Amino acid sequence: MRALRFSSFYQFAIEEKTAQAIHQHSGLLKKISQERITAELLKLLSGADCAKVIETYFDVIVQILPEFMVLAPAQATKYLPYLTRTDQSIIRLMIFLKVLDEAQDELFPSALRRLRLSNRVSRRLKLLHHFSYAALQIDRISLKRLLKETDVSGVQDIAAYQHAVGLVTDEESGRIMAIVKSIRQNNECYSLKQLAVNGNDIRMLVGADTPQIKEVLDSILMLVIEEKAVNDHEVLIMKAAELLKKDVNND
Repeated sequence: MRALRFSSFYQFAIEEKTAQAIHQHSGLLKKISQERITAELLKLLSGADCAKVIETYFDVIVQILPEFMVLAPAQATKYLPYLTRTDQSIIRLMIFLKVLDEAQDELFPSALRRLRLSNRVSRRLKLLHHFSYAALQIDRISLKRLLKETDVSGVQDIAAYQHAVGLVTDEESGRIMAIVKSIRQNNECYSLKQLAVNGNDIRMLVGADTPQIKEVLDSILMLVIEEKAVNDHEVLIMKAAELLKKDVNND
């Protein structure tokens, strides 16, 4: 794996006899810890020649990710040309694994478990996976909804991933990031910590600690995100009181 990583990163062809030995003895990779293999794979994916190396040594990759065995070679490698559309190894890994999800539902999560990635990387891959098929909606409210669920770097990665696989154009990706930048510069509310009311305010209305407090805060936040209420303390207290009254009447 280290030889493949160097070939990818430094863009040189592996000497013929060495290449033959790599193909012949690739099964020995099963004796190496998965953590070391995964670290080398991510470094390989960061190289400029990653697509070329993966295609040339796909039999080696199959040894560490046997999920690819069920795919025909043409299907397994169809997204390789997309890898160099981004320089982020995590996004490249998601692009590489995308074909598994297209082939069978269980292959993608199986590959994630096998790779033993950090929790942070696994969460990011699952986020990208969620946005593998439908392009982002490019409007302020939709992007604030997305920011509520992730963060700015998450939206950046989704935009970069969708651009790499052709779900959004270069111009659309630029618009996404311009809107997100404007949202941040204007300090527009998309998270509970930005909300002009907090749990203590709602507790004063409810009179006790209940799960209802979180529900009311989430509902108020969505009103602000969807521009149905301004992020003002007095306004939101009134909205909270209305929501609580509605809940009481429904009961």
